[in-house]
Amino acid sequence: MKKLTYALFFAIIFSYTHVAAQSAFSFIVVSDTHLGRDGSEDKNRTTLRYLLNQPNNPEAIFVVGDLTDNGYQKEYDLFKRVFTEELPDNFAKYYCLGNHDRYNDKGDKNTRFEKTLGQDLNQYVEINNYPFILISMENSSYDKCYTAPSRKFLSEKLQYASQKYPDKPIFVFFHMPVTNTVYGSYEIGGKDSWGTDGLKDICEQYPQIIAFSGHSHYPIGDERSIHQDKFTSINDGSIAYSEIETGKSEGIHPEGFNDVTEGVIVSIDNNIVSIHRHNTTQGAEIKKQWEIKPPHDGSAFIYKDRKDNKAPEFANGIEPSFDNITRNSCKLIWKQATDNDIVHHYKITISKKGEESLSPVTETVFSGFFLNAEMPQSKSWNIKGLDNKSTYDVSIFAIDSFGNESRPIKGSFTTL
Repeated sequence: MKKLTYALFFAIIFSYTHVAAQSAFSFIVVSDTHLGRDGSEDKNRTTLRYLLNQPNNPEAIFVVGDLTDNGYQKEYDLFKRVFTEELPDNFAKYYCLGNHDRYNDKGDKNTRFEKTLGQDLNQYVEINNYPFILISMENSSYDKCYTAPSRKFLSEKLQYASQKYPDKPIFVFFHMPVTNTVYGSYEIGGKDSWGTDGLKDICEQYPQIIAFSGHSHYPIGDERSIHQDKFTSINDGSIAYSEIETGKSEGIHPEGFNDVTEGVIVSIDNNIVSIHRHNTTQGAEIKKQWEIKPPHDGSAFIYKDRKDNKAPEFANGIEPSFDNITRNSCKLIWKQATDNDIVHHYKITISKKGEESLSPVTETVFSGFFLNAEMPQSKSWNIKGLDNKSTYDVSIFAIDSFGNESRPIKGSFTTL
């Protein structure tokens, strides 16, 4: 009896540790690889080598659209070659189509995507007893990129997965984010959104969903890149290059944008999902990992309705400096402010002495937060179009991702 008891005890322990070992695994999520664009091949190879060598030991990869720059056959061939050469033979690889892939790869059957990569446009797979759903864009149009075929597939597979795995997350991948979820999907005055409503109503029925999307190229160091409301949304960045929202003086491609390559590693252990963000150019993890804990019914959402009321601050005694002053221009220089998260951008107001009643000129300059570890300690901006022999007052405000504005630092200069 004692031998039997010991045997049963060790059998239970073995069974438990075996199940636990099976339940813990990791996978890579990247997007916007843009093979065919200048420099993208090297960026993709560097990214894959870096992510594969992380201690998470990923076992699969999901590429969430814009595999190619224009959907040409030679670009698909290059994509296949890079991902075949850089990933182990037994490594699970899953892909879906983005808008760039659809530029020259149209139709709903026998696409270059299907013939070259050997995968269906929409896919449902299970890995380590977790469900995964991939939805391809049907065309490059924003308002018609996910229509009846995609919606039907997603609805059916979500219903199936939610019934089979009621207590687990359901991982969903599509190129364009759902409107007004993650950073890059917001509608500002009905425009400036990289999102779509094509799958919104379906996703909102399933709080189990953890949806990954790309498309915007917005940097994942901004905490708005995770969103929870009816379900969880994740912006996974871009391998090819970074991009930022419109409306700033630098435009959507500020200095350094082309050197930003990003991706995430998702680890699952005991139903806890950890999302590790990486800057693969620098070979470094970005900030603290996000964690999505059970129960996966929406009640444990911690990234929902987040509010940050703490404004950035400049160090005591900091003032702007002025260099290269000419008759009609001046170089403004200042040390960066600090924040409990990140300084997103700066607002600069420029007023001419004697014309205080007029509205000041306003410039908006990104902090360079998207450069992560290489974010500069100081910023500068060239002020142009000034009048000669005139004195100008300058105020600089630091603003974080949630719109909190610092007290300004101020200074004055006089043109030649």
